[in-house]
Amino acid sequence: MKTQFMNMIAAGIVILATLLCRPQIAYAQAAGDTVLMSNSVARVTRAEYDVELQRLPAELRPGFANNARRVNDLLVRMLVQKSLAAHARSAKVDATPDNLIRIQLETDRLLGQIYIEKVEADAIAEFEAKTSRFEARAREIYLTDKARFTRPEQLEATHIRFDTKKRGADDAKRLAIATRARIVAGADMGTLAKELSDDPSGQINNGKLDWF
Repeated sequence: MKTQFMNMIAAGIVILATLLCRPQIAYAQAAGDTVLMSNSVARVTRAEYDVELQRLPAELRPGFANNARRVNDLLVRMLVQKSLAAHARSAKVDATPDNLIRIQLETDRLLGQIYIEKVEADAIAEFEAKTSRFEARAREIYLTDKARFTRPEQLEATHIRFDTKKRGADDAKRLAIATRARIVAGADMGTLAKELSDDPSGQINNGKLDWF
């Protein structure tokens, strides 16, 4: 079993070496069908590279072409895949009934995704083309009935409660004055509420009250 596994690995290495044997690189400025990398069975064109680049995460695309190593790695991966596909066609792997169905299903899946992308792009373009009209209509509706879009003013507050029944009026007042002085000096009121407040909720929400 081990020997068979090692033979499979060796065969894979031989195939990969064959696919990558003397890849020819031609970095050219012209676009279109300019060949960027090739071997005896396959080639990668500039147009194919540009399409493949769009499949990368958006955050990786800017400046990608400035890194020669990353560009070369991408081209090599593309060339390996295209070489494998070329060998598969030569071996008529794509002619068996089951594989024909698999290829058709993958094609349908890709076409469906492309169509969704087209619908989304068309919808965005249509919306952007009519933005000024939408804005004008929205302004008209607002001016006609401002009250409908007016939200009552609300406040947010943090409180620290000192219970006069628990502490006595004088002690509660003294503690309130001292705590206020700490807040004015820059202490965090929420932290003080959790530390000092006689309201049990202060331990949970740092003394914050709901909007009112």
